[in-house]
Amino acid sequence: MKRKWLQIMLSLAVVGGGLYLALRDMDFERVLAAFRQAHWLWMGPAALMVLVSLLLRAHRWRILLDYAISLPEAFGLMSIGYLVSNILPLRLGDPAKAVAASLRGSISPLAALSTVVIERVLDMLTIVLLMLVTLPFIVAGDLRNYLLAGLVSGGLALMLLVAAVLVARYPEKMEELARRLLTTLHFPTPERWLEILHHLLAGLAPLRSPRQGAQLIFWSLVHWGTVIVYFQLALRAFVRTPPLLGGAVATWAAALGMILPAPGGIGAYHTVVQRSLTLAFGLPGETTLAYAFAIHAVGYLSGVLLGASALLIWGVSFKELVTRAQTVKDS
Repeated sequence: MKRKWLQIMLSLAVVGGGLYLALRDMDFERVLAAFRQAHWLWMGPAALMVLVSLLLRAHRWRILLDYAISLPEAFGLMSIGYLVSNILPLRLGDPAKAVAASLRGSISPLAALSTVVIERVLDMLTIVLLMLVTLPFIVAGDLRNYLLAGLVSGGLALMLLVAAVLVARYPEKMEELARRLLTTLHFPTPERWLEILHHLLAGLAPLRSPRQGAQLIFWSLVHWGTVIVYFQLALRAFVRTPPLLGGAVATWAAALGMILPAPGGIGAYHTVVQRSLTLAFGLPGETTLAYAFAIHAVGYLSGVLLGASALLIWGVSFKELVTRAQTVKDS
């Protein structure tokens, strides 16, 4: 219980600190003026791209699940994950999505959760690639700290992906190694831990296929390309002639902002997006702050509304889902 409260307090501190950094030194009259002068018609096609990106992400997840569920089910489950992540502070969205997947098909929560980990690794590698492609063309400002953070995160993601591929290719050896280790350390109830490991390894099975691996890479690039289009269209609503790479920079900045443990990335998301666009292109801070709040609101509300709709359609209890997700996370 003490650990849980510490996590909650940390999440709230991240939210408060992020919002403080985003809002300090801002002229709120100019922020409001940026909202009033925005060309909101551009947010229509931008919101449509959010739905397209979610569908692409759902399709990629189906590949990781070896097509054990349909595309509509994958879309609904991902939306449920976003719903939980957006309103709760303990990063329960991923385990909640895994638990919900087990309720919709013959998939264990741990196997589904292992695929979610691979998703995160693929996302981080794609984001780092995007940073490496865009930063050399940006001459305004100083983004070296963002590059360093991205390279460190990308390096860790690459190591995790290599480790996951190796583990996926030799599951029997991993289980045997784990059995020996648990026996040597005189671990209590080793069979329980071996069963958990077995389910996790089952979720990594698609990584054994070069064909499926290529599909995952392809759909990751297509998905993030769609996200870039979303950010670029939304930027057009606030900047009459947006920088050509504005959407790309906003994309990787938002992804980095979502790493911190805050519900829906609130605070950190706004700070990183606002500072990155201002540093990179010299755009007014008040304009980029208004933009950051607008794009976050579209993504946030989309996840909440779609996730709530999926829960209602399937008759899944939100309270029960969160309770089981916490159990999976703690295991």
